[in-house]
Amino acid sequence: MFLIREGIKPIILEQEAFPRFHIGESNTGESGQVLRRLGFEDEMVKREYPVKHGVRVFGTSGATSWYVRVSSRGKEWKLSDSTTWQVRRSDFDTMMLKEAEARGATVMPGTATKPLLADDGAVRGVTVRWPDGKSEDIETQVVIDCSGSRQPFSRTNVPPVRNILVTMTNRSPSFRK
Repeated sequence: MFLIREGIKPIILEQEAFPRFHIGESNTGESGQVLRRLGFEDEMVKREYPVKHGVRVFGTSGATSWYVRVSSRGKEWKLSDSTTWQVRRSDFDTMMLKEAEARGATVMPGTATKPLLADDGAVRGVTVRWPDGKSEDIETQVVIDCSGSRQPFSRTNVPPVRNILVTMTNRSPSFRK
């Protein structure tokens, strides 16, 4: 959504249908601040997500623990106490995807199966498998992968590309075969 604020029209390539099951998520203080900057604080309160002030961390044996307060950085880059939220991922992810689309992102169902590499090794796009089984090479100026650490590309030297494709040409989306 920050890309949209900058006039860049993102294309979100999503391989799963929403809502999708994920274990709950305890957001960090910085993610709470990002949600506030994007204008989501009222929505987070409305959805009654539990507010987090900190987290108790347990050592490997479980015998020792310590408390870490949620904090975030202000404009002067100084840390201060803050809050964030514990979210139900199926609800939260759906909210975020719908809002990105409402703000101008294009959401397309499909799976990025491999990166397209230029001669110098730079990623120049992805091969996408569409829901009908057909594949297509899509070239773009920018690829951002948000598929997480469990995806196949995350454990290789090949740049990961699975869930998000962002492209810009003169600040608008561009597909080329």
